Order: sequence, then C-alpha cells, then structure tokens
Amino acid sequence: MVIDNLGNTINIKESIDKAINEQLQPVIELERLSRKEYLPAEDIAKLFSLEKNTLNTQRSRGVGPPYVKIGSKVLYSIEEVRAYLKRHTVKTLPNL
Repeated sequence: MVIDNLGNTINIKESIDKAINEQLQPVIELERLSRKEYLPAEDIAKLFSLEKNTLNTQRSRGVGPPYVKIGSKVLYSIEEVRAYLKRHTVKTLPNL
C-alpha cells in the first residue's frame, strides 16, 4: 500500500492487475471469439477487422462469405470466412 499526494491509500498490486487486465481485455476477447466455430456478423467483423454493415450488405446482395441462417439468426463459419478472404487476396508485384 502507498499513500498518494492527496492522502489516498493505493494498493499497487490491485492497480497493476487492473491496468494489465484492461490492456489484455481486447486480446482475450479476440481469443475467445477465435475458439468458436460459428459467429454472428458483429463478432466476425471484430475478428477479421471488417465492417458489420459490409457483411450485411454483401449478404443481402448474394455475395460475400457463405453463411448459415436459422430463423432470423445469421451465423458465419470462421473457416468459411478465412477461405473467402484467402480467395479474394489481391497479388501485388514485389518491390524492386
């Protein structure tokens, strides 16, 4: 425990643990998502740095990655999205 300039008691270990947890939270969330087989558009967007609206627009136009629809629920297979992105990779010339 430490006392700051204002006389407040600070638990350094708790403060460090909280700061580390806040910094790691996005990484933990992405890891959690990547372990699932099927995800909704919003989670696929997070995982692959895409816009949810782009996925929705592509789906409504009949293009984009394959998806599963059960009732009103739309899910994407992580493997199908990876394959879709791989098929749409643009090859560029190497730097000379």
